[in-house]
Amino acid sequence: MHELFRDAGLLIVLGWSCFFTTTVSAIQPPEGLVTLSEAVVLTDDERAFIQSLPTLKVAAYRQAQPLSLFDEKTETYQGISIDVFRFIADQVGLAYEFVNDKKSSLAEDLKRIQDGKLDVYMPLSMQPERLQYGMFTESYFDDYYAIIARKNTPLHISDLNQLSRLNQYRVGVSNKASILPYLQSFINPQQLYEYADGLLFEGLLKEEVDVAFYLQSVFEQERFRFEMFDLEKRYTLYQQPRSYAFMFAHSGQNEQLIQIFNRFIRVIDNSASVRLHTGGERQFITKYVKQQSRQQLLLIILMTASIVLLILLLALRSRQRIAVRLAESHRARQDANSQLKQLSQLDSLTGLANRRYFDRQFTLEYARHIRTGATLSVLMVDIDFFKNVNDCFGHAEGDIYLQKIAVTLKTMLSRPTDFIARYGGEEFICLLPSTDLNGALIVAERIRKAVFALNLDNALGHSGAVTVSVGVATLNEGQQHSASELLTQADKQLYRAKNSGRNQVCGAALDQHKSSICPVT
Repeated sequence: MHELFRDAGLLIVLGWSCFFTTTVSAIQPPEGLVTLSEAVVLTDDERAFIQSLPTLKVAAYRQAQPLSLFDEKTETYQGISIDVFRFIADQVGLAYEFVNDKKSSLAEDLKRIQDGKLDVYMPLSMQPERLQYGMFTESYFDDYYAIIARKNTPLHISDLNQLSRLNQYRVGVSNKASILPYLQSFINPQQLYEYADGLLFEGLLKEEVDVAFYLQSVFEQERFRFEMFDLEKRYTLYQQPRSYAFMFAHSGQNEQLIQIFNRFIRVIDNSASVRLHTGGERQFITKYVKQQSRQQLLLIILMTASIVLLILLLALRSRQRIAVRLAESHRARQDANSQLKQLSQLDSLTGLANRRYFDRQFTLEYARHIRTGATLSVLMVDIDFFKNVNDCFGHAEGDIYLQKIAVTLKTMLSRPTDFIARYGGEEFICLLPSTDLNGALIVAERIRKAVFALNLDNALGHSGAVTVSVGVATLNEGQQHSASELLTQADKQLYRAKNSGRNQVCGAALDQHKSSICPVT
C-alpha cells in the first residue's frame, strides 16, 4: 500500500515539475544512418594528402527537404546530404566547417564557389550549365518528378505513353523546374501554367490547374507539413530522375578529393537516412504534438495522476485481475493487428502474398532496377487445364491443389530477395531481383518439374498429372522499359508456352530478338 501511494506521488511531482523546466537537451541522431556495402581503403599518401588540406568551408541550402534543412533553434543542418557528407568526411578525417549565410541565395552561393570563397556546396542537382561554377561528385541521391492531382480529379496514367492525355487538363509546374523543357515538348502551351516557387500547390488547391508536376520526395514532405491531404500522387516518372551531388570549387586538390568521395559514394547505403528524413507523416505527428500548450500538457498529467491514484485505492484488492485483463486485451490487440496485416498482404487460401502486396513490392524492385541497373526477372506461372480439376473433382479439391502447388512454388524460391504471390485464380507470379534470363529459366524449369512431381490427378488433361506453363521476362542493365512492359512480356511468354502445348517454359529478355523455350523432360 505504501508503494502504491509513493508511485502516485511521483506522478504528481513530475506534473508540477513541468512548470519549472525551461530547456531540453537535443536528441543525438541515431547511429547507422549511412553505411558502406564494402570497405573503402585509403593509401598512406591519400591520408597524408587529406591531412594537409586546410579546413573546408561548406555551405548548404537552408530549405531543401529532405536533402538539407537548417534548424533555427539548434543552428544545425540536417538532411540526407548532410548525413552523407559528414559520414564520408569523418571516415577520411577531413576537416570542415559549415558557413551559414541567412541572406545568401543559390545564385550568390554558386558565384562564391566559382570565386573560391566556398569549397563545397550541397545539395545541388547535376545540370550541365552549372559546371562553369564547380565540379560535381557522383550522385548520392535520385529524386523523381511525380504527377500530383486532387483526389477527385479523374486522371489515370500508368506509363509514359499515356502522358499525352495531360493535354486534356490544365498542367502546373514551377518555372524553375528542370522538367519544364520536357513538358513543353508535348503539352500545348495553352494547357501549361508556370508558377513561382511556393505557389504551385496553392494553384492546385484553388483549382487553377488540374494536375501538377513536382519532385516526389519534396511533395511527401510538403503534403504533411502544410496538411494538403486533398492532394495525392498519381504517377511517378522514374525515367526522368533528378540526381543530386556535392559541388566542389575548381582546383587540382579538389579533383583528387572528388575521386576519394566518389569511391565512397559508389558503395554507400543511405537508405536509413532517406527513411528518417522523408518521414512526412512522422514529422506531421511531431508538429501536432508540439502545438499542444504547456498548460494543457500539465493539466493532462495532473488529471492522469489523480485518476491513477484513485484507481489504485479502489482496485487494490483486484490488482491481479486487472493485470490479467490488460494482458488479454494486449494479446487481442496484437492478434487483431496481425490479422489486419494478413488480410491486407496475404492471399487467404494459399498463404502467399496477394496481388496488392506484389504490386507494391514490384514497384520497389523496378525503382531499384532504374537506380542501380540491376537485372530484374518476372515469372508468370499458370496451372494447365485447371478448369478440368474443378469440373471433375469439385472446387474444394481444386483449392487443395492450389495450396499444394503454392507450397511447392515457395519452396523452389530459395533466396530471401525472391518474391512470390498469387496473381489471380490459378495464376502465380514470381519476382527474381538480380537474376538474368538464364538464371530465371533455370528457376522456372525447376518449378515446372516440381509441380509435375506432385502427381496431382488431372484425368481430363493431356497427361495424367497436373502441369504448369511458365512465362519468363527479364530486364537487363541499361534497358529503358517501363514496369508494365516487363509484365506484358512475361504474359506473352506464358501464352507462348500455352500455345506450344503447355507444360512448357518460355522466356525472353526485353530488346532481344531471340527468345528461349525449355523442352519438356
